[in-house]
Amino acid sequence: MEGLPKEKYGLWITDLIRYADLTVAEKFLLADIVTICNNGENRYFKINQTIADMMRVNVKTVSRILNSLEEKNLINRSFSSPYSGNVKTKRVITPIYLSIRELKIDNNSKI
Repeated sequence: MEGLPKEKYGLWITDLIRYADLTVAEKFLLADIVTICNNGENRYFKINQTIADMMRVNVKTVSRILNSLEEKNLINRSFSSPYSGNVKTKRVITPIYLSIRELKIDNNSKI
């Protein structure tokens, strides 16, 4: 059996996120946001449908996860309308690194 193809990008989950008192879905999405932002993008532009497809959940679940991460002050979402008229707004998500560094550890999740 051949090995998996080598990809240029991967998802990096730091111990700060891995052992944080967050749901598995919150950890995964926060790690994805941090990974992309640390990879030179500085912004996370994925739309909810793309995130839902990646996580194999529905779009409402993604909205709930993003709301929870924002309520916990771990991400910031900003919205803008780059064009006039009836055009979709542009959403940008950025991690709040200071809050991520201060995440509380869930002692029950450490192995």
